[in-house]
Amino acid sequence: MEESRTQRLHELLRRLGKALHATVVRSDEVRECLEELHDDGWQAVMMLETSLVCGEDGSVEVGRGTMRLHIADSASTAEYRIGVDDARFLSSIGISVGRRKCRVRNPSRTTTWGRDPFHETMNHRTNLVGRTSVEIGKLLAPFVDREYRGRQVAQWIIDRNVSGFRDMTDLPLVLRRDLETHFSIEEPEVLEVVESSDGSMKFLFGLSDGIGVEGVLMREGAKATLCLSSQAGCAVGCNFCVTAAIGPGRNLRPEEIVGQYRAMLRRLDIGVERINIVFMGMGEPLLNTRYLGLALAVLSERVSIKRITVSTAGILPGVYWLAGLKKRPKLAISLNAPDQDRRAQIMPIAHRYPLVDLMKALREFPLERGRRITFEYVLINGFNDAENDARATARLIRGIPAKVNVIPLNEDREHFPALRRPPTAVVDRFASSLREAGLTVTVRWSKGEDVAAACGQLRQRHSPR
Repeated sequence: MEESRTQRLHELLRRLGKALHATVVRSDEVRECLEELHDDGWQAVMMLETSLVCGEDGSVEVGRGTMRLHIADSASTAEYRIGVDDARFLSSIGISVGRRKCRVRNPSRTTTWGRDPFHETMNHRTNLVGRTSVEIGKLLAPFVDREYRGRQVAQWIIDRNVSGFRDMTDLPLVLRRDLETHFSIEEPEVLEVVESSDGSMKFLFGLSDGIGVEGVLMREGAKATLCLSSQAGCAVGCNFCVTAAIGPGRNLRPEEIVGQYRAMLRRLDIGVERINIVFMGMGEPLLNTRYLGLALAVLSERVSIKRITVSTAGILPGVYWLAGLKKRPKLAISLNAPDQDRRAQIMPIAHRYPLVDLMKALREFPLERGRRITFEYVLINGFNDAENDARATARLIRGIPAKVNVIPLNEDREHFPALRRPPTAVVDRFASSLREAGLTVTVRWSKGEDVAAACGQLRQRHSPR
């Protein structure tokens, strides 16, 4: 191993050992260490060596033991031993612990690990969904006799969207069985699909920790648009969005993001010639840049990056992160008002990232030839829908290659009962005023409103267990 890589590994192992001593194994620090090991291309398998003495009364005495950590990449392998407080470890996996005795809880109430590196480690299988073809090739290298086998597996997963190794018919049966022992092809479970009268479909995905997130598939002729979620909730707090009303939720991992795409793809009819992906579902994508970046790398192997759009409420660090990517998706900005005061009234994030700073960042944002920034403008009756507002919006974005999506508010009487959609005539006048100012404008009458699948209507739901 290269010296720098060895130093990096030892640094992660020191952090991991410290975290295992300090708290239960599900701590954020342990998870982060395991995630970073996987991100750096290492396969990690953890095994606990300890003594358990079962009494007739059902008690279990726990002896102090050692955590064996096997580390391997395509070039080398090693074993490390970390002393741990085994009682604390057992508590974290569903065994209640006293001073030196513990009882196994009801199995139905034990911990759900979730699809993360530790879950994969405990099951001795690494999930290949949400990984690029290069990553898949590196992970499979120790298990295949020919390099091209890794590329074949990647093609089956990324290009052909298979759900199991049994479907990889050009691989030897023995190899398929061996791969199934060490790897998995897992994605969020589709719990429900509701079809709108306009043909769009809303998906409820069940995540491994019991949380549900929603996504939408919209079909228009030979074109399909897949609206994906990036978080299980939203912390940004826009006053006109149901997802924001339910509050913040955790970041979705790459396999959970890519898994939405894979599931929707299977529901597409024959005849779709073009697929667009938009991150306009639940959550603020630019508050999840780490996992979003990994998901974009995978998705762009199948869908041109020019057909992927990331929408943001204006998270400035995220905008600069996006600008620094070598392969950038299209950028959409949720604007909704031409001035700071009114924008901050309906979008509290504007207090932290003021409109003047956002516009400065957008004027500096690198755009390839022919690319434009999309400005999304939700029209709210009597608040931001006057012709003067349209003209002020045109002045605000003048000089930026741009187009404007005018979105009449999708009402929700439960979460924002006082907000109303403007009359159609008002919507048309607003759009006309923007066009007269020289802007490209689309009035986006949202699809799926009858099944709460329209823009701003997606919500977090807990999946039944």
